[in-house]
Amino acid sequence: MPYASPDRHQQFLSDLDDSVDAVAALAAYFVRRGHGIYVPGLRKAPEHSQHREYSDSGGDLYVNNLNGVQRTKIDVKCLGVNFTGEDDWPYWPNFIANSRYSYDMASPKPHYYYILSNNKTHAGIVSVKTTPSWRIEDRRDYRDGRMREFYLCPMECVEFVKIC
Repeated sequence: MPYASPDRHQQFLSDLDDSVDAVAALAAYFVRRGHGIYVPGLRKAPEHSQHREYSDSGGDLYVNNLNGVQRTKIDVKCLGVNFTGEDDWPYWPNFIANSRYSYDMASPKPHYYYILSNNKTHAGIVSVKTTPSWRIEDRRDYRDGRMREFYLCPMECVEFVKIC
């Protein structure tokens, strides 16, 4: 059954609530470094039939004046595993930036993807400037078991940082 389906709607809303902690951890990381931030509020569809009206454009966090960009759009994800960097990255040699559908539908595109460890102490960063080196691969989505297309980024294009 699809992740965005009537039967999975409550699980989707629960996962959305869980994502707040990852966004907050990354927001604190940027605030500690002197950046102004903006975090859009969560908008939740009361019913699955309304989910398209409530979808966002992939911006979980906006950071002011990051790497010369006035307002940097960041998509934040949190994995269910811990890592500190490339040496203990559990999915070597793959690094998923995002699902093809999510990336392709985002408008405007995020500047960066920050993929946080489960304990939210470290992040892998993928810049969308690296998209020419991404490849598409079919993989099973752990949330619903369906095959989906994902964009995979080469490890040499991923930067790992400690966020707290």
